[in-house]
Amino acid sequence: MKLMDLFEFMPKSKFSASYGSDKGNYPFFTSSNTIDKYCDDFIYDGEFLIIGDGGTGNCKHYNGKFSVSDHNYVLKPKSQTNALSVKYFLEKDNYQILNDGFKGIGIKNVSKSYIQNIDYKYNQHFSQNEIVKKLVLIEKNIEREKQSINSLDCLIKSRFNEMFGDVKSNSKALLTVKGDKLFKFSSGKFLEVNKRLNEGIPVYGGNGIAWYTNESLIEYPTIVIGRVGAYCGNVRLVKEKCWITDNALYIKEFKNSNLNLTYLLFLFEQIEFNRFNDIVAQPKITQKPLENYLYPIPSINEQNQFETFVNQIDKLKFNCQQRIKLYQELLDKKMDEYFG
Repeated sequence: MKLMDLFEFMPKSKFSASYGSDKGNYPFFTSSNTIDKYCDDFIYDGEFLIIGDGGTGNCKHYNGKFSVSDHNYVLKPKSQTNALSVKYFLEKDNYQILNDGFKGIGIKNVSKSYIQNIDYKYNQHFSQNEIVKKLVLIEKNIEREKQSINSLDCLIKSRFNEMFGDVKSNSKALLTVKGDKLFKFSSGKFLEVNKRLNEGIPVYGGNGIAWYTNESLIEYPTIVIGRVGAYCGNVRLVKEKCWITDNALYIKEFKNSNLNLTYLLFLFEQIEFNRFNDIVAQPKITQKPLENYLYPIPSINEQNQFETFVNQIDKLKFNCQQRIKLYQELLDKKMDEYFG
């Protein structure tokens, strides 16, 4: 059946995305899949699907009081419609059926007509309730493992604070050393060598070399295009490096042997680098303040003890990640089984 037969398409909200805030009594959904905004008024009350109309395919299910921005379609299930089953159907293959409807130059949009005419199909050997029950259980298992990883990350941070105190105020009066006495810095370099034909996807140095951007602070997926040396030019590849500011500065060499890279990574997480931002249109961290910063340095034995603890926790996190991978594979398999 088409979605127009399964849902009532509600009038669009008149609120812009900026109406949402960090606090409020009710969730405020934008066209993003990220759910982090709230408001003090609600427009809708009950069970609905919320489909963002801009960017890429996404669909949220909510049962309760909420509001949305004007870049959403809000679908109220009709009698006998299993809204969660339809949500899973739309999610299949990373929202492929929704993404096929996004059109336009720049920020793409999907029309109400396209969504209304999506043909919802499922494997009739299973009831919709059975489908939802199984998929919800798998997703709960995935979420449980993710929460375990978050708890383990908190355990590492707690251990760091227990051993070294508040490093911003140096509450344990550790020995402090200027950055230029500890290590050498090297500027990163953005390198775009090609674009995939008809896709506009940046292609970077291959063979698993990681590249980082200054917009998102996350690792870009690397597209392997050949030997590293053929494309990297004069970009220095450093075996033991610490990424501290998105595509800007790397530690390329330790000047002091009493440094442990694991300790250094967690130390950098505690330092408020935004204090060193230049006052320019796009703030960035420059090298000089980092060279002049007084870094608290405990004994190498304490640093090594902390690294041992981190390695033990990382093994537990790895096990969680492997279970997530297995659950995700099962989820994908079931989605194929239920929705073709």
